[in-house]
Amino acid sequence: MLTRTRTNCLNCNGELPSQTEEQFLCHQCCPESNQPQDPTSPLACSKSSSRLTPSSKESLLKRMSASKGASTGKVTTKDTGLHKLVFKVLLDGTEVTYYVDGQKIIDGYIKDQRIYCNHCNKVVSPSAFEAHAGEGSRRKPYDNIYTSNGVSLHELSMRISKDMQLSERETDDLCRECGLGGDIFPCKMCPRSFHPACVGLPGVPSEEWFCDNCTILVQKEKALAANKNAKAAGRQAGVDSIEQILKRAIRIVPICDDLGGCALCKKKDFNNSVFDERTVILCDQCEKEYHVGCLRSEWQVDLKELPEGEWFCCDSCSEIRSSLDKMISEGAQPLSESDLDIIRKKHESKGLIMDTDTEIRWQLVAGRSATADGNSLLSSAVPVIHQSFDPIIEAHTGRDLIPEMVHGRRPKEGMPGQDYSGMYCAVLTVGSNVVSAALLRVMGGDVAELPLVATSMDLQGLGYFQVLFSCIERLLVSLKVKHFMLPAAHEAEAIWMKKFGFSKIPQDQMEAYLNGGHLTVFHGTLNLYKAVPLPES
Repeated sequence: MLTRTRTNCLNCNGELPSQTEEQFLCHQCCPESNQPQDPTSPLACSKSSSRLTPSSKESLLKRMSASKGASTGKVTTKDTGLHKLVFKVLLDGTEVTYYVDGQKIIDGYIKDQRIYCNHCNKVVSPSAFEAHAGEGSRRKPYDNIYTSNGVSLHELSMRISKDMQLSERETDDLCRECGLGGDIFPCKMCPRSFHPACVGLPGVPSEEWFCDNCTILVQKEKALAANKNAKAAGRQAGVDSIEQILKRAIRIVPICDDLGGCALCKKKDFNNSVFDERTVILCDQCEKEYHVGCLRSEWQVDLKELPEGEWFCCDSCSEIRSSLDKMISEGAQPLSESDLDIIRKKHESKGLIMDTDTEIRWQLVAGRSATADGNSLLSSAVPVIHQSFDPIIEAHTGRDLIPEMVHGRRPKEGMPGQDYSGMYCAVLTVGSNVVSAALLRVMGGDVAELPLVATSMDLQGLGYFQVLFSCIERLLVSLKVKHFMLPAAHEAEAIWMKKFGFSKIPQDQMEAYLNGGHLTVFHGTLNLYKAVPLPES
């Protein structure tokens, strides 16, 4: 029998209890290890079946010696591609963080099959990301890098490998133990293949089977899923976080702790347990936060208690809300002849004839006050946006944020989550069908933003969004909004800049325009800016 060679736990490096059987994790890191193993489980099979008796091993050594050099083919000694599988699943923009002992060390996000490091603002390898965290000596980047819903990159790569079909893996055509070909079978997770006799099996196992190397990884996977790093990163009991990622290939947008702070003093301290100087109140239009004490000292607004109903920080926000509510109540608006001409010419350029019998209109809708017809339009806008964007999942709640934003929903009472009640949705309809949709936030008279826009896939390039954008821009002109911003993906930057007149903006200038406001953030995007034209006198 093989003698025991490891005395320390692979996960915590603590001392392992003395025993005759090879063990890789201590009882604390892998509680299942002190329980009797199910003899039919793949873990139990792999731990026992790979042991060779002296007689069988001697026989194999003789066969190897006799046929040395006679076989040619692939034998995997180290599976270097296992961890790289995560980059086939995680989309650009997926936030990742390096944790040690339950503490967040450094964060970034997936970009171009590597990691954009927020520490150095460069795209680096996982190993370099670990080094930037000051933990380069660990040489375990995939064990310590977690997604924002608490899944380590090692654990994710294991799951992907298990779910892959054998043909996708290019399994070995020679036995890992003896180096010969013939009747061999592969490990469930890696490319290594074996003769049944070489690993002490009477035949090809009917159950899934792991080689010794992958047995270690399976045990480590269990430990990484339950340790304090996973919990600190957002792992929730009862939620299959890996399944969520694999099935939906989602971007994960965490609740950002950096957002918030009084628009006047810029400090983030608050006290909402009692009403006092540090109680925070939000404007219902620009969504900026204010300390009650700062309002009193800076603006002479003396609040005695939190007001019931809507509250606006200034006359401008109040007037903008009234104008938007009036626009919503007026319902669908017909397009101007110049707008219709844009759509007509786009159709002609593609050899199509525009249906002049079907009315084309645009409409502004707010979920917080939508009628039954308005809610129907919002529901129709969601699949239009989903055609162009993958679901955007909030890590703490599991909500898909696209319908939440479209419908302008708040989180449920007492639950964490983003509040999108200030979001508007502008839609362009052909007859009763929504063909183009855009989400809009009007943050007072200073800034408006366009977080998401989309047009039905089969109607793109026919001028529908171009016209909807013109309608939105005219609305902002009438509201006397000064600045227009949006988050643009890298591949869309040129379109926004050349076709719609946006440009890049320095961070400090953008923050000055926002003046305490916060944009909707999507990792992997660049904020673009456009000055809103002045209204004609």
